[in-house]
Formats: sequence, structure tokens, C-alpha cells
Amino acid sequence: MEAGYSAENVAFGMGGGLLQKVNRDTMSFATKLSAIVPESTGEERIVMKAPKTDVGKTSLPGRLAVKYVEGEAGMRTPTVFPKDLVSPEDNLLEVVYDHKPVGKEWDSFDRVRERVADTWRALAPAADAVSQEMRSLQAQHNPHNK
Repeated sequence: MEAGYSAENVAFGMGGGLLQKVNRDTMSFATKLSAIVPESTGEERIVMKAPKTDVGKTSLPGRLAVKYVEGEAGMRTPTVFPKDLVSPEDNLLEVVYDHKPVGKEWDSFDRVRERVADTWRALAPAADAVSQEMRSLQAQHNPHNK
């Protein structure tokens, strides 16, 4: 706490078989590495997971950006793109830690939870949150397509 960390923001790991059997697969969520810059080369390398046994677990490759895309009936859908295709001002992703916490006042966990619930109710059944450009990049880097 003295270093400025907030316990509200730490939420990795759940173990298995909790009371209600909630896990990452409940919401089809996982955190995965998508790009790396090895110290030995200093060159960025795209990383992607593409398991043969479950194509639904194929990850998104490279650096990512999220921006709103206008859809049906004026619905704005947060959609993921390769980072170089989105201007910095349109990117909804923000740096929260860069070798130390960044100096910004963040919304409370309750406010974030409320915003996610509202967005999920409005978009989840109807929207594809992965852009065609990102799908093409996935196909290009999938080792099973070679």
C-alpha cells in the first residue's frame, strides 16, 4: 500500500472448482502474451497461441488497440485492431503501469464494474469485437495455416 498499489486492482488467478465453478472459460477470457521485445535482439516479435485442440482459444497476435466502431442503430462497439491501425487518441487502452504506477486518478472498482455490466448487456449478444484486420493478422501468424 505504501508504494501506491491498490488491492482492488489485483485479480489474477482463481484456482479450480470454486463454489459456483466460475473460471476464465465462463466468459471466454484469458490474459495472454501477444508481443515481446527480447533484450538479446531489441526487435519486437509477434507472439500468438494457436492450440490445435481448441481453435476457440486462439489468441490475438501483436500489439493491440481498441476503438469504438459504429454499428447498427448507432451502437458503438469496442473493437480490437492491430495497434498501428488506430490513432493514439482513438485507442481506448491506457497504460496503467510503466515501471511504476502512472500518475492518474482512476475510476473506482465499483464504477468499472458498473460500466462493464452496462456495456456487456448492450453488446454481448450482437457484436463481434475483433476487427477483420485483426482476424487477418491471426490467420497470417497461425502456425497451423502454414
